[in-house]
Amino acid sequence: MIRILNFVALASLSYGFVVQEVPKRSVLSGQALVDHVNAVQDSWKAEYSSISMKAKTMDVRFAEVPESEKSEKSDDLEFETLIQLPTAFDSRVQWPNCNSIKLIRDQTYCGSCWAFAAAEIISDRICIQSNGTQQPIISPEDILSCCGSSCNNGCQGGYTIEAMKYWMNSGVVTGGDYQGAGCIPYSFRPCSTCKEPKDAPSSKSAYRLPTTTSSNAIVANAVQMIQTEIYNNGPVEVAYQVYDDFYHYKSGVYYHVYGDKPSGHAVKIIGWGTEKKVDYWLVANSWSTTFGENGFFKIRRGTNECGIEENVVAERNARLRRDDSDSDQSDSESDVEDFTSHTADSVWDQLIPVTDDDKMSDSSYEYESDLDTRASDIDSVWDHLVLMDDEGENLDDLEESEDDESYELRRDLRQ
Repeated sequence: MIRILNFVALASLSYGFVVQEVPKRSVLSGQALVDHVNAVQDSWKAEYSSISMKAKTMDVRFAEVPESEKSEKSDDLEFETLIQLPTAFDSRVQWPNCNSIKLIRDQTYCGSCWAFAAAEIISDRICIQSNGTQQPIISPEDILSCCGSSCNNGCQGGYTIEAMKYWMNSGVVTGGDYQGAGCIPYSFRPCSTCKEPKDAPSSKSAYRLPTTTSSNAIVANAVQMIQTEIYNNGPVEVAYQVYDDFYHYKSGVYYHVYGDKPSGHAVKIIGWGTEKKVDYWLVANSWSTTFGENGFFKIRRGTNECGIEENVVAERNARLRRDDSDSDQSDSESDVEDFTSHTADSVWDQLIPVTDDDKMSDSSYEYESDLDTRASDIDSVWDHLVLMDDEGENLDDLEESEDDESYELRRDLRQ
């Protein structure tokens, strides 16, 4: 059995967010708003869309960071803020083998951006930190459904930092888009009406999850620090304010032109650059590829535009290790390297099925053979698990009737 250990840096960046004042005027909407935006500036282009994006926002919560967390272990991060940074950077180019960085997902009409952004940077950084050998697509629905009250209200919104803490404390399984691959795929159809997934399967009740430990840190904010973190370790999750004009963004470097009553939104920053002498952040949205520049957008950098340079969350050093929480095995780096060299193609296929949420001891599960010596010859660890009942009896030897709960469980796990 294995575990993903992630030494996590939660960089919650906070220097007073100020909402831009908008002069009182007649309320613009639709094509009139688009025409106004395009008439008063040329940094970015607006294009009218009949698809409402507003239902996808109003979903991210901005929490005050406790003073105790702001200074906790801040020296442990060792940010190399004095390195020479390039004038332009794109994570898709820097790590071309990590397909998740290029992927644009669709949260549909569920206010789940906070879960999507977290799932996306976890996916990206596991790939980056494993040199492309592990490429899971992490499940936002697992976070959405199982994170609980600490994250807030599911489709009604949540805290970005709490989503990351949930991953640190509980682990998150895989899950692609609607009807996609993975353990818990997204349950909402594209462009569907949002319904709270109250009955979505709880990963903790069906699987022994990859778990994490962390070295938490809240650090002081600086544009260069955000750039350095992306440059060294990959995309970061950010929360910011969305105004009416942003829903009609098509291309260029966005800055707030028109609209008040901002909504909250969370995305991932993957790079930066300069266009028409305007510095920008390169950002991946979760509103499908129909939005903006094939799902991506640029937003002005260095001015804390819409609060984009605060509430930044980053994860550090995801790596694969044995689950030795109940043993005295060494935590040395050599042990990690020796084990990972023998793992199967995907660590995310190696989750251990359990029969009872309250019975998670290692003694209930056995491999048919030694994974270390045979992983290179198998396609899936699922084929090499023997599921045992509470009495230690092999469930595969039991009569497989449709009334047999163990049969139902094994059938579901193997599909």
